[in-house]
Amino acid sequence: MKRLQVIKLACAIVGLLPFLAASASGVPGARGDARPVINVAGELKMAAGENSAKTPAPAQPASPPEVILSIPTSFGDVVKIVNVEDNDGGIAKEARYKSSRVSVLDYDGYIGLEAMLRVGKLDLIILGAAAPKNAIGLSDSYIVLLVTAEQITAIGPDGFGTEDGTFDFQRIGDEVRFDLGYDSKRKKSAIYRDGKITVHLEALPPNATLPKDDCAEVLKSAAECTKIEAGCTDEGIEQHFAMADLRFFTLLENKPVFSTDKFYGVCRQFCTTKTYSVKAARLPLCGY
Repeated sequence: MKRLQVIKLACAIVGLLPFLAASASGVPGARGDARPVINVAGELKMAAGENSAKTPAPAQPASPPEVILSIPTSFGDVVKIVNVEDNDGGIAKEARYKSSRVSVLDYDGYIGLEAMLRVGKLDLIILGAAAPKNAIGLSDSYIVLLVTAEQITAIGPDGFGTEDGTFDFQRIGDEVRFDLGYDSKRKKSAIYRDGKITVHLEALPPNATLPKDDCAEVLKSAAECTKIEAGCTDEGIEQHFAMADLRFFTLLENKPVFSTDKFYGVCRQFCTTKTYSVKAARLPLCGY
């Protein structure tokens, strides 16, 4: 038994010689990533060396968000509108100014600057956002940001937007008055005053008529009904007109007099007779 242990120990020493020689030579890296270990039974084993632990790769810094808009303010700093990732992994829009961050759009769509107004001691930023593609009935939305020397806040209340595509504004002193067109046959407006926006809806008078510019477009579309070849039905009418025309009809539903049902009724008549009459179209569709 003792002779067997001596033989094992001798073999272990022989296996150790190359490592000892390499260490004595001073060759860089000669110790390698492991070193031999002899247990009490004289068996040669390998254990992790001093160089076995690998240094973890440094974390890569997050790339800066894509800047969509840079809006200079009267305070010398810039408001940036950037793309950010939402909770579902999609793209949303965020306004950043100093340490303030404000969500301005919860989907990946177009957003642009409508105006930057100096009102009193504050800046008022008005942003316009395009409705999602193929969303018939959804109008463009508008976001109002209030900028001070230190922060930015969104002040547009619920209902601040246009249902028929109308969006105009006028600054009068320290106020801004907005024309928001019509909403479900009511006149819609808003006013900015003392850091707040208030929306107003007014009932229309009984003799209200469709605005003349809109009426001219409707009559032009009605004249097209004599050219429909797919059949004088609702399906045939929808196939004849482009998506933009159908969306225009939906927006007009908010204005006085006009309704899509009335238009389809007039259109079926013109399609069947192949005859167009301004009077027969204008009275039911425009109100005069």
